Amino acid sequence: CMMQTCSFDIPNDLCGWTWIPTASGAKWTQKKGPSGKPGVGPDGDFSSPGSGYYMLLDPRNARPGQKAILLSPVSPSSDCLSLSFHYILRGQSPGAALHIYASVLGSIRKHTLFSGHPGPNWQAVSVSYTTVGRIQFIVVGVFGKIPEPAVAVDAISIAPCGEGFPQCDFEDSAHPFCDWVQTSRDGGHWVLRHKNISIHGMGPSGDFPNA
Repeated sequence: CMMQTCSFDIPNDLCGWTWIPTASGAKWTQKKGPSGKPGVGPDGDFSSPGSGYYMLLDPRNARPGQKAILLSPVSPSSDCLSLSFHYILRGQSPGAALHIYASVLGSIRKHTLFSGHPGPNWQAVSVSYTTVGRIQFIVVGVFGKIPEPAVAVDAISIAPCGEGFPQCDFEDSAHPFCDWVQTSRDGGHWVLRHKNISIHGMGPSGDFPNA
């Protein structure tokens, strides 16, 4: 299995991912810009802020507690596959959720890999599944008590374990550098900064993608 990535930034191109709607017809859809409800879901795309698309759990035709499914392309695994992606889970009504599963083609068993945590920003996640066979990852979005556009995913990649590039947005104050480390043999060092830096006209004017 070679590394497969999808930013969902090309309209009507899901890179082999497919969706299964709820019984009432609600489904995952490509979305550009804000979710459509202030304070709920993403304010914009992660991979290409301002211009790109992401996959949104669209509440049109949804009923409370319904589940809509996003299926990955089937990928051969000789040992272990990793799934890396960004997601947002931000709702006002209780009950919205995001779950990630993996299954071997031909088996009815699903293995739970991850459940989303609420937060105001895009969050990076990488999970792995060890087995031999043809693997499919399953992204399940759950509508809350009042269906709303609270759940979204973007920038998904599938790769053999150890070949994915570690992602970090440096937003987690408790673990700001993720698993990145630095050497300081030359005397310089990296530090965490928020928003604008103090030297006028030099360096970034703010954070990406949360500028």
